[in-house]
Amino acid sequence: MSASQISPKQKYFAGIFTVMIALMVFLGGNFQKDQYRLHSQRYTKGSHTIPFLVGTDATYKIAIWAVDEETGLQQWATMSCEGEIRDSSGKLVDAGEAVATASDEKGGIRRAQNGFDLDVQSTKTEELVLTVHLLEGDYVDVEVLQDIPTLIHLLPGIGVLIGFAGAILITKGRAGMGQPV
Repeated sequence: MSASQISPKQKYFAGIFTVMIALMVFLGGNFQKDQYRLHSQRYTKGSHTIPFLVGTDATYKIAIWAVDEETGLQQWATMSCEGEIRDSSGKLVDAGEAVATASDEKGGIRRAQNGFDLDVQSTKTEELVLTVHLLEGDYVDVEVLQDIPTLIHLLPGIGVLIGFAGAILITKGRAGMGQPV
């Protein structure tokens, strides 16, 4: 049976099934991430130092995501953020930065957001220090994950993509049945 032989009703129900699968993949991926999360917190203005202990032969992913939201007469939302990780001797292990501007208004809010990941492969047990500088913006979310498999880290995004495919199937099915899209 080719794709053109599938009835609109079958496309519609296949789309609903696909969206349900996507929701399970998205939620499952987020719940699985909780097992690997060492630290998760939202910080506002200024610099913040987050010490954390690393174990021998472990991999750490530090996700940093900053946001600036503006309402009213403000023309631009502007965000700027830097992050760095140093070991116990003060040596720089990894660093990154993110900047974003936005002038498009959605729902009365201009939102500039961007982020980056820092990766650390530990060779010994020691304390690392993560320093996050929110130069411009409202807040920054910091998440430290230990030994997270790549697939689990990507599952929420994969769930969103599957959901888009399901939404397309639902739309095509409704259009084929003569219902308003």
